[in-house]
Amino acid sequence: MIVEPQSHPAPAAALEVPVQSILCVDDEANILSALRRLLRPYGWRVVTAESPLMAMDLLVDDSFDLIISDMRMPEIDGAQFLEQARSLQPDAIRILLTGQADIKSTIEAINRGAIYRFISKPWDEQLFVLEVRRALERRALEIDKARLEQTAHHQNEQLREANQALEGRVHERTAELEQANAALNAALNAANERLRADFVHSVKLLASLIEMRDRSLSGHSRRVAEVARKIADALGAERSMTQDLVYAALLQDIGKIGWRDQLLHTPEELIAGADLAEIRAHPIKGEAAMMGLAGLRGAATMVRSHRERFDGSGYPDALAGDEIPLGARILAVAKDFDAVQVGTLIDQRLSPGEALRFIENGEGSRYDPKVAAVLRVSLVMSPDEGDEQVECAALESELAPQELRPGMTLSRDLVSPEGFLLLAAEEQLSAVHIEHLVAYAGVEGQPVRVWVHAEH
Repeated sequence: MIVEPQSHPAPAAALEVPVQSILCVDDEANILSALRRLLRPYGWRVVTAESPLMAMDLLVDDSFDLIISDMRMPEIDGAQFLEQARSLQPDAIRILLTGQADIKSTIEAINRGAIYRFISKPWDEQLFVLEVRRALERRALEIDKARLEQTAHHQNEQLREANQALEGRVHERTAELEQANAALNAALNAANERLRADFVHSVKLLASLIEMRDRSLSGHSRRVAEVARKIADALGAERSMTQDLVYAALLQDIGKIGWRDQLLHTPEELIAGADLAEIRAHPIKGEAAMMGLAGLRGAATMVRSHRERFDGSGYPDALAGDEIPLGARILAVAKDFDAVQVGTLIDQRLSPGEALRFIENGEGSRYDPKVAAVLRVSLVMSPDEGDEQVECAALESELAPQELRPGMTLSRDLVSPEGFLLLAAEEQLSAVHIEHLVAYAGVEGQPVRVWVHAEH
């Protein structure tokens, strides 16, 4: 076991702020050394353990804000260790280090151990530190939330005692309580919104990892999600259903993770024979992978049914018409509209106008006529735009990292050339974000363009 102290002594005024603690677990000494070297400059307390058993002893005697574990270790794997660590220190944030070959077991680990993130090896150091910083910020928010709740409880007790002693001050104390509760609610709302944003970012990150096996699919799930959202808005869908639909669109292909490369790269309409069984099982596998998270159960139902056909000839359950959930009917149209343009459904790539006609030709057989009919309207395409590129009418600006300013909000997901999600749409940029983006552009050695909402 090695404990890394702070690199530089903190000034006297800062001693009241607890130093955040990180436990790193890996059976390879060189990995632990790399983690210490990477995390040391940021002032965090770093404790390392060369085995899960050693780490369990540390968890009994010490407390940690963040636990980072490798997946493959000889005693027990990282998923099992983090699941046990959760029972000892349920409030600690958990991150799993995993290789690309471990992706299926990693998804199961997320479901069992409530893992905050998984990071693929080898990692990008800047992105690794960014994820660690975000995890510790989340832990700090949870601590602040608990502190605020404790403060509110204490204030309520003071109010009760004051009311017993001085009935005449009831109105004054009530006003004070309402003011305190307003501040508490504002803080809780901000914390909950941050947690929601982290959840959305995790879903988008998983979607980008699914697409990394085939770079030609980069951005497919995000494009499908955007088209599906527009269709849902045009149909007047409820906000909760639209949110589930976006999650379903982002994770539509999660059931394909175990496919061999040849099958993954073959257009769906050309697959025949024994491979059909595997094709038709992927919506069921996708649903199973998502059902472990309560926030994805609505989306999981849509993923299961998104390859059903309106005439009942689809799979896996041969549902027809309104038996198919509306979200799944929308997802089918949005997915195939993009799929025929990138060549994953049929053995050619269509223009946007041709893709639109493909959908319209499938009304009543493949697709719900009501859903297919609003596709053109939702894309803002007129009849004479048949073969022209669809343009989004969003008010946004494209900037280089050096042109960004704190407070700007991303209008699109920021994705690396490899398809890795860097920042999610609607993220408000801070000075730290901009500093990391400028540095990342320098490391990549190529232009990095960022889309932000236009300022009014």
